[in-house]
Amino acid sequence: MDWAQFYATYAHTMRPPTTSELFYPGGHNFNGVGDPINNNPNLVPEEQKGLDIGVNLMGEGLLSATDKGHLKIGYFYNRIENYITYGYDANNDAKWINLAGETIMQGVEIEGGYDTGRLYANISLTIADTDQPLGLAAGFGNDVGTLPDDFGMLDVGARFLEEKLTVGGRVRYVGDSIQAYVNEEQSLERPAYTLFDLYGSYKVSKHFETFFTVENLFDKAYWTANTGTGDILSGITNGRGRTIMVGATTRF
Repeated sequence: MDWAQFYATYAHTMRPPTTSELFYPGGHNFNGVGDPINNNPNLVPEEQKGLDIGVNLMGEGLLSATDKGHLKIGYFYNRIENYITYGYDANNDAKWINLAGETIMQGVEIEGGYDTGRLYANISLTIADTDQPLGLAAGFGNDVGTLPDDFGMLDVGARFLEEKLTVGGRVRYVGDSIQAYVNEEQSLERPAYTLFDLYGSYKVSKHFETFFTVENLFDKAYWTANTGTGDILSGITNGRGRTIMVGATTRF
């Protein structure tokens, strides 16, 4: 079938501890009083066994003689042993440690697009379930948290003037996340947020192109993932507000 491609990957991988996790004490908000994190030269690498399966679909002439589209659907399942996170060892010392047992990360990823030449649309979606534990007191001066499990993006646009002018809009969704605080039960939840963008470009010639983007069109206030307890407890949102960029590129 030239319109469908199936794939499957099974892999064993590893991630060695970083130099900071092994040797350097201190924390992101270290103020010189005590050691928020002790070094741990006994850390061992994380080991992962992962499965990735899915299908790629593609075709032309779907609704008209000149259109084309594609769709990718995939599922991943990863088991991680010796997961490295912030916590306390048997001597009650705060440091980066290896967790016992397995940490599971799994989910579905969808990516697709449709293009008629004049109009186009692209979509991407990740729906995951990550069993990432948070260490005791991980949020005191160390800004440890979890990334969102779910992401989504919808991009639609149109081309005019013999496809020299492109104008489009984009919707970005970021799911909720968790910022560590005293312990996992008392962690701080960060709500999901949705942002809207506009963009456009004009090809003046084959060597010169102008463009503009407007990110966070409605100037929404939000917290990014792994914000840190300081900003959260102060009530100060740190997401980028409305941002306008105008520029040009040239090629020789």
